[in-house]
Amino acid sequence: MAINLKPEQARKSEPPLASARASHADADALCIAAILKGDRQRFAELVERYQRLVYVVVRGYIADAHAAEDAAQEVFVTVFNNLASLREPGQFQGWLLQIARHSAARSGRKQDRRIDREALVTDAAAPEAETPRVSVLCKLEELPEPYRSTLTKKYVQEQSCKEIAVEEGVKIGTITSRLARGLEMLRTALK
Repeated sequence: MAINLKPEQARKSEPPLASARASHADADALCIAAILKGDRQRFAELVERYQRLVYVVVRGYIADAHAAEDAAQEVFVTVFNNLASLREPGQFQGWLLQIARHSAARSGRKQDRRIDREALVTDAAAPEAETPRVSVLCKLEELPEPYRSTLTKKYVQEQSCKEIAVEEGVKIGTITSRLARGLEMLRTALK
């Protein structure tokens, strides 16, 4: 027995989440069309709809809450400046989140390097008992990518292997291999 649904009935039978996504995509497309026609005030609707989501994504990469807020604002500036390049306005959310992830990852890497250098300066001014830490951080900075960033995320930012793998889009085995190889390189450099 086949059930024929009219399009409006089919939409009613969709799961609530799928229906909400479709309505957001439609609203996004209409809003983007208005913005591109010159109604720049409509961009506030997109910001209001997605600011929390963008902040959560950015916060996953950046530990400091204030820096994450600044990075989230920069994401929206980038989005506004590049809105005309969006080919499928109905895919706005995915496009926005991709920009947020890339921007946050760049900001997070800059922040990691800044934190490491600050730690080096702090430790360099510390008593002689702390000089091994300075030596380790200096040698860590000299490691090639991706070993340096993997070790930094694991031991400085205290992320789990799973978190690092998800963030970098690789398998956990890749992360554990990088950690093992990176630690071996660090030990060799410290001898």
